[in-house]
Amino acid sequence: MQWIDWLVVVVPLLGILGVAYYTQRFVRGVADYISAGRCAGRYLLTSASGEAGAGVTNTVGNVEKYMLTGFVALFWDSLVTPIVLILMITGFVTYRYRQTRVLTLAQFFEERYSRRFRLFIGYVIFVAGALNYAVFPLASCLFFKAFLGLPDSFTLWGFAVSTNVVIMLSYLSVTLTMICFGGQVTLMITDCVEGIFSHLAYLVIIGVIFSMVSWQQMVDVLTGIVPAAMNQGGAALMAIAPQHSPIDPFDAFEVKDFNFYAVLLGMFGTAYLCGAWQGGHGFRSSALTPHEGRMAGILGSWRNYARGLMLLVVAIGSLTYLRHPDFADRAKPLKARIAAVPTPSGKQAPTVSDTTPVGSQAWFEGRSLKNASGAPLKSEDYQRQRQQAPFMALADMLPMGVKGLLLAVMIMGLFAGDGNHIISWSSVFVQDCVMPFRRKPFSQAQHMTVLRLGAIGVAALAFCISLVLPLSTPIWIWWSVTGAIYNGGAGAILIGGLYWKRGTVQGAWSAMLLGLPLSLATVTISNNWWNTKTMLLHAGFPAAISSGFWLSFFVSVFCILTYVSVSWLTCVTPYDIKNRLARGHEDVDEPAKRQPLFKRLIGIDEHFTWSDRLIAILIFSYAMIMVGLVVFMVFWQFGMPRLLDLAGYAPSIAEGLRLGKHGWAVLWLSIGIVIPGVIAVVTLVWFSIGSVFDMKKFFKIMAVRIRDEHDDGTVR
Repeated sequence: MQWIDWLVVVVPLLGILGVAYYTQRFVRGVADYISAGRCAGRYLLTSASGEAGAGVTNTVGNVEKYMLTGFVALFWDSLVTPIVLILMITGFVTYRYRQTRVLTLAQFFEERYSRRFRLFIGYVIFVAGALNYAVFPLASCLFFKAFLGLPDSFTLWGFAVSTNVVIMLSYLSVTLTMICFGGQVTLMITDCVEGIFSHLAYLVIIGVIFSMVSWQQMVDVLTGIVPAAMNQGGAALMAIAPQHSPIDPFDAFEVKDFNFYAVLLGMFGTAYLCGAWQGGHGFRSSALTPHEGRMAGILGSWRNYARGLMLLVVAIGSLTYLRHPDFADRAKPLKARIAAVPTPSGKQAPTVSDTTPVGSQAWFEGRSLKNASGAPLKSEDYQRQRQQAPFMALADMLPMGVKGLLLAVMIMGLFAGDGNHIISWSSVFVQDCVMPFRRKPFSQAQHMTVLRLGAIGVAALAFCISLVLPLSTPIWIWWSVTGAIYNGGAGAILIGGLYWKRGTVQGAWSAMLLGLPLSLATVTISNNWWNTKTMLLHAGFPAAISSGFWLSFFVSVFCILTYVSVSWLTCVTPYDIKNRLARGHEDVDEPAKRQPLFKRLIGIDEHFTWSDRLIAILIFSYAMIMVGLVVFMVFWQFGMPRLLDLAGYAPSIAEGLRLGKHGWAVLWLSIGIVIPGVIAVVTLVWFSIGSVFDMKKFFKIMAVRIRDEHDDGTVR
């Protein structure tokens, strides 16, 4: 890091802290602190919530995903995009949730089910969320140590000081300061400003990586084609095993956890858990109106193109730098540093043999890891190396100034992501685990003091867990373990509570009490802890038992059936859902006007203006074009050879029609790089202007807004 890099980092961060200090004057009540007074417009929400989801841990996890799958994940994920867009356009769950005007989900559950159920679900949500967040500080430390080349410890005044402790204390202190300034108001505004800056930085980083690593070099690595100049050791580095392709989606079915089947089951999970997970619940309740929240979700799908493209280019650019012979001399000392990264226990990782060299596809996937003597090695011993490898490569390859720009983006994402989680889980704890026990509510000042103390407590808990957590597994496994505590029955009780008048508290209790142990069992089996999966397979259970996605699907179906059957048997008086949703005076729907069939199918209703309809139709149409492309490619790959065979043509003709590796490379250059890049440039200008206008409007409304002291999340 040069002085100009630190200048690029420090100046924007000082500006963000100044903005955070300014926002505290607008926080005068509990609803302001938790839900930003429900005054945020669509562009403010789009930029802010997008940045809140761009934390360091999220970045590390997604880059790790693209290091394994390359473009293949994009191909199959395009099937999910229309589902997500329909959920956003219709406002499925999120629209009605905003209509309730609750500050937390458990508050709605108290109104819909019972006070005892609020307490139970509040503790379940808090435990799952707090443990889910507990990995964030450690993962952030590992990133900064890898990117900046920091040691595990250093000497200060004769004492050995842990680098992790210093990093965590430093950034958590800044994050807590911003939260204590103004809660969700501060996070909303600072995240929006950071989001605009990050959007621009993404495009700069993408351009610089492509100026250093050519597309042809990337194609060489993605296809595994070994240039003639490479020796046998280089061949092992470049090799792509059959069914593990990062560029051909029909040659990638052996890539664990990121394949076609996972995507299909993920489509169900996306709808089932829509709005259920409470990380970032403040953004879902902060919209000026339910429709503004819905439009923010629609626009967010286009903003994500810039970040998604940056993560993909970072992963592929890093892979190319590590594997391609053109960078062999520069990458040699880098690989030695990667191999020297210690295991979670602090020991030096065993030496990897030439058959699975550092940076190879097999090394990233944890396949065939052996030491120099041929003895097998545990994949867990290399987990930290694999997580840190792409960022160590970026630190080695990026030029002066751009390296600081990436660091600034990551630090901003750190403040936004961690701040989002800290305020989410602390507000859940105070609102749903503490407040229901009090006979006399806090005063406004007392309540906000307790909320701030709760934020400090959540940060302290994450700090302590990160000090002892080994993090020897991929980040997404930790997320699945902690999420399983809550997610099993969450979708059933939320969707049923918002949309089905016959849902009962007995049904809700049954779904949650069934879903919690079954979900934990799912994680245990899918990760084969205590050889559970092996024993079940030997006992004659189907092979689907080996997939965590299939098991999660079955658990969700069981919870839905339990909720429906128990509620049907115990319902005496149907719940008046429409009356409950109409209590918000500004949220009462106008009588529905009949829309054309196409608009009704994708969820466009009378609340959409002509510009809203244009935006929704354009975004949905583009998503459907991508779905059509996937369907056509599937037909071309499997259906066309079958038709030619039936017509009596030679098999060689059908084989010649299939898209080869270079054909996939050309396709991905257009639909995976160029088109998303154009969208990213357009949305930078569009959303930046919209966000500035929304921030001005937000401050104007907050300055004159009349606060209701009873709007504190208490059900009276």
